[in-house]
Amino acid sequence: MVQRSVETAFDTTLVQLITHFTDLHGHCLTAKDDVLDKIGSSEHDMLVTGCSALTEVRILLDIVSQEEKKNMIAILFDGILKFFEIFNNAISAYAGKWIAAVCPENVEVIKNLSWCPTYCLALVRIGRHLEVKGIAQLYQVASDFLGGTNGKTLELLQQESRAAAQRAMDHLVFTEGSRLSHLLRNSVETKDWKESVAPSVPRMVCGLILKEIHQFDNIVSKILGDPRRPRADRRNRIRKNIEVQLMLAKSVQTFTTIPFNRNGALFGLLKIVVKAYALYVREEIFVEAGIQQVQLDVAFLNDMFRDFVELDDVNMLDGMCNEIITAAQQRIQGESGGNLIEDVVVENIVEEYKSKFEY
Repeated sequence: MVQRSVETAFDTTLVQLITHFTDLHGHCLTAKDDVLDKIGSSEHDMLVTGCSALTEVRILLDIVSQEEKKNMIAILFDGILKFFEIFNNAISAYAGKWIAAVCPENVEVIKNLSWCPTYCLALVRIGRHLEVKGIAQLYQVASDFLGGTNGKTLELLQQESRAAAQRAMDHLVFTEGSRLSHLLRNSVETKDWKESVAPSVPRMVCGLILKEIHQFDNIVSKILGDPRRPRADRRNRIRKNIEVQLMLAKSVQTFTTIPFNRNGALFGLLKIVVKAYALYVREEIFVEAGIQQVQLDVAFLNDMFRDFVELDDVNMLDGMCNEIITAAQQRIQGESGGNLIEDVVVENIVEEYKSKFEY
């Protein structure tokens, strides 16, 4: 009877674990102001249910022999391992690690939840907290209650928790970057670039992209607790060393491991968006006015992107943005050289447009 109780100690807890995080998804979808409190309470409830499972079987261990008690303690530590593995599997399922045919059945419900950037970031936040503190806390409770420990398993769980959180962070940036890239693709493909007229302002899609990026920035800043710090030292938008910038752009890896911070997430997102824009432009044919429209759009986007990333990343984005204009110039129709608008004119248009632009 005691052994059966020990073996099933975490069964109900595992069901509650999935229920907690399914409920959290619904809360994140509503984008309520208390979402951080809900994330914190979900993490707390997760650890409490794990402690409760240990507490309920602790007293039973006193009525068995010392040898049997030793074996049952090992079973309970295996239960703790499975408890955290289920959560890591849930993160991985939401981050698209498994297709439906091979996804573990106990996390299938998490895999099928609708996409929500806030929820994905919530899983990242909880996974990192568990790695740094939560897993060790539950292991300490187990050690105090049971008189045993398993340091190797603890270290393994912490590594797996970080890996699961990293998978979710990378998936978040890839998914959101792809979504914004599709907006650009549609705007590029639906415009007749051969019938372009001399541009006077950036196209509407540029403002839409920036509003989406601004919203993403707010979510990441809030959930990760890493707010954007306004800079007073924004450098001049017009960059002169084009050749060096293009060389830098060619060395940039678009899809990389995303750091667990706001700047890493935003820089990763912007790289995907800018690189996609350059690829879409290469599929079109332009007249000179069309190239000038691309020049104006890119100048506006590049200027605004500077507010979202650190100065160390600005030069890379400059080079990638110049790569878009170069790609457009290579796709010009006829014998025209694809003359660009003078830098000072572009800057004046961008500054005037920025003064009227609102997020």
